[in-house]
Amino acid sequence: MNKKYTEKKTFSLLFKLWINFSNKRKRQLILLMILNIIGSFSESFSIAMTLPLITALIEPNKVLAIEWLRNLFLIIGLNTDDKIITPIVIIFISFSIISTTLRLAILWINNYFAALIGNDISCLAYKKTLNQPYEKHINFNSSQVISAATTYVDFTVRSIYNFLNLLSYSLFIIFIIITLLFINWRITIFSLLLFGSAYLIISFKSKLKLVNNGKIIAYMTKERVKSIQEGLGSIRDMILLNMQNTFEIKYANFDLIYRKKLAFNKFLRFAPRYIIENIGFIFIAVLAYISSFKTGSNQNELSIIGTFALAAQKFLPSMQQCYNSISALRSNKGSIIEILKILDLKY
Repeated sequence: MNKKYTEKKTFSLLFKLWINFSNKRKRQLILLMILNIIGSFSESFSIAMTLPLITALIEPNKVLAIEWLRNLFLIIGLNTDDKIITPIVIIFISFSIISTTLRLAILWINNYFAALIGNDISCLAYKKTLNQPYEKHINFNSSQVISAATTYVDFTVRSIYNFLNLLSYSLFIIFIIITLLFINWRITIFSLLLFGSAYLIISFKSKLKLVNNGKIIAYMTKERVKSIQEGLGSIRDMILLNMQNTFEIKYANFDLIYRKKLAFNKFLRFAPRYIIENIGFIFIAVLAYISSFKTGSNQNELSIIGTFALAAQKFLPSMQQCYNSISALRSNKGSIIEILKILDLKY
């Protein structure tokens, strides 16, 4: 049974969890995806409005050269340069507020939905355990059952939340890329290759370590519970033989390995953020430096650089969130496997 799941990819395991979802939860997930698409569009539009906003402040006479914006203003009856700054500022602020509100709503719903799924899985695992035949209960490892009903479920809930985050931020990144391609496709493609390849390399290098540490974390979770049960279950003999120190050392060893692996996995998840942010600052500085040598188009170049700088503030954290979510899923793979083993029980 263990080999059946250990050879599967993390996303295959999540699909196995999906099969155990109720129809109600599946419908809610589809609605959540629709909300994510609306939120991503809103965010991308606020970025798209950055270019005309900066252009309006630097060279108002060039704003109407942006075709889609000119068509929009013609519809509402604005066709002169002196009347466009106020509408642009209002539109920019409005969409910034809307996108922020939607992102907060999505953040809350992701957490709440993961909690509901966690409750469903926890109750289903407990129900399947209780409804096993007496012969199976005799052979059950109680420490594994306790770990599955508590810690493993918690890690699985985190995995579901991270998967929802991965979907949300992936959609966000796609919409941002599409928006930036319309603004300047050369810089967008180069940025995508630069930051995308950096995260892919880091992800590839850390993948095996995260998965292996996740298996150790799942095993040590069970051993910690088992160690506590053994100590409390033989408390009379322990006191008579003065063996408290032996049980303390045994538990301490399991607990230390467990926490070290958790800490190292957390480091692997968050360390790339600082490296990529630094690359992002260098990239913007290089763009500004190159544009300084161009003649006759400095104002336009400045508007584009300003737009990309603002987009980077949203794009890079989103890429980090995607990487962080994938790393967390790999780290929690062992716990997901343990939960699936319980959910596979027949009664």
